[in-house]
Amino acid sequence: MIQVTTFACGGISLGAFLSHIIFDGPAATTFISSWAALTRKCGEEAGSPNFDASFVFPQSVAYPREATLSALFSPFLKKGICRSMRIVFDASAI
Repeated sequence: MIQVTTFACGGISLGAFLSHIIFDGPAATTFISSWAALTRKCGEEAGSPNFDASFVFPQSVAYPREATLSALFSPFLKKGICRSMRIVFDASAI
């Protein structure tokens, strides 16, 4: 649902009610931006949206591709004896 409010001073306000089932944040932003571009160009083609994640969220140089959890957290982990243990209960004991 779209609501346009016009004010006596000549200003306008545009309100939009968008269902999250249909629109997430990026989709709503793309829709409204494309709508505005079409309006500014008076009906000319405004272009297609780009939903490629690498375009929307470019890779940060601070986070290299080779990063692994162990490489990222190694400065915070102490090296030493590591033990893992498995405890199994008999079904009748539970």
